[in-house]
Amino acid sequence: MFAPLGYTPLSMLWDQFLDARLEAVYRSTSTHYASDEFNPELVRGSPLDITEHVFCSLMWECWPHAASPNGNLVRIHTRFQDGVPGLFTQVSPIQSSYDASYAEIEQGHRKEINTVAGATFEEWDCEPLEKVHWTKTYPLIPDSLERIQGSQLAKLRFHTLPICFERGRFVIVRKLPYWADSVNDNRDQEVLVEHLGGRAICVADDKLIGWDDILSGKTPILESEFSRRPEPETSVGRPAKLPKVITAYKARFPNGHSCAWKKAVLIISADLGETVSMQTLRRAVNLIRAEEK
Repeated sequence: MFAPLGYTPLSMLWDQFLDARLEAVYRSTSTHYASDEFNPELVRGSPLDITEHVFCSLMWECWPHAASPNGNLVRIHTRFQDGVPGLFTQVSPIQSSYDASYAEIEQGHRKEINTVAGATFEEWDCEPLEKVHWTKTYPLIPDSLERIQGSQLAKLRFHTLPICFERGRFVIVRKLPYWADSVNDNRDQEVLVEHLGGRAICVADDKLIGWDDILSGKTPILESEFSRRPEPETSVGRPAKLPKVITAYKARFPNGHSCAWKKAVLIISADLGETVSMQTLRRAVNLIRAEEK
């Protein structure tokens, strides 16, 4: 992408980081998948997802800017906060799978998914809470193998959906994608996209002191950030909610509901003992109908 003199676009830095550190992240991540501490409900995603997460965390330390084609710069001040979506927020793998399926059903094509999430995005269609699928898909690499084959790394896929930026290009989206509604409290994202959509994300060159040490492995990176922390009810994504709504709806309305949508929402909310939004119920029903086709 583009950046004025004295700045480097994140797209260029991402290519460097991916080439230099993906193998190290893969080894650490696959080891974590096989450990007793691994919780698939809190996983950040595939080795690619975690590499991207680590990269974005590093970039926050460099104070990213949004650059227009004419060289105009705006500092982006939104930061990671617990439960508040930011510029680099990604939807969890479980939620992304439902959101991508629903978006494709609603729109009839994958254009928006491919534009924002990239062609290497792939829904995690295995049973989400069974850890064995993660270890089978991303197996451990023997310590005796000094290098992972490039063909194996090339088969890696993203399982998360970004919201505010186009993956790989690191350009702020011109409008929030369909699945942005799956996160709560995303007003900051709406304002960001409204005013800065289409701009390339970049950082000042003087903030990249030590970047070569990160690429070479001399400076440790955040390879331990495999999982999200348990989050409150107002957290980003709430990955387990939609599956629960689908199960409750199938049990209560095996042949679909004939009552009004508002009444169906109240019934499912009562069955689950928690509030279900109209939007969540509609998404659940659309996914059920898609399964039956």
